[in-house]
Amino acid sequence: MDDYKQYLAQKILSEDQLVTYRLLSRALGVHVNIAKEMLYDFHKSQNDKRPGTLHATYIIYGVKSRPAQQDGDVEMTDSQMSEDIDAPYSDLVPTYSLSLVSQEQLQESLAQYSEVTSIHVYSLAPHPLKDLQILTDTARQGIRMCVRENAEVAQSQQLTHLHQNLHRSPLLRKKQRLLHHQPSRKSPK
Repeated sequence: MDDYKQYLAQKILSEDQLVTYRLLSRALGVHVNIAKEMLYDFHKSQNDKRPGTLHATYIIYGVKSRPAQQDGDVEMTDSQMSEDIDAPYSDLVPTYSLSLVSQEQLQESLAQYSEVTSIHVYSLAPHPLKDLQILTDTARQGIRMCVRENAEVAQSQQLTHLHQNLHRSPLLRKKQRLLHHQPSRKSPK
């Protein structure tokens, strides 16, 4: 499984490219959750050896804390609401948020959440990302890789289907029988 370390070292450290967990998953043919673990392990091991070598972008999913009301307004409730319900509907159903943050902003972003459901390394790069637009370019690269793979699979399936149908063709079978049919030799009487 150390092949992933060679792949990541080549792409990130040698070729100066950004690698997302989805791109890694496609390139190595592993499940996305395994790819996330690979990115985390590689980031940790490289930064333990040489701090600041790699820069991670994290994805955070959870419920953000509600900001305190600064203007002194009191929240109004609906007069038609049942007296039996103590909390307004917005308190019953939490609103989940998804954030994409650099490692430099991670602690600040985590402080905005009251509940974190999921956090993982989204991508690794050899330098801090100044613009998240770079991530969309990498996503496009992953889409192109996926389209290419799907086209190759479809072409292979079409050739297999064509080959199978040729052998089933009645005309082809008749022609093969004629070619392979040798006239029987009758012995003289």
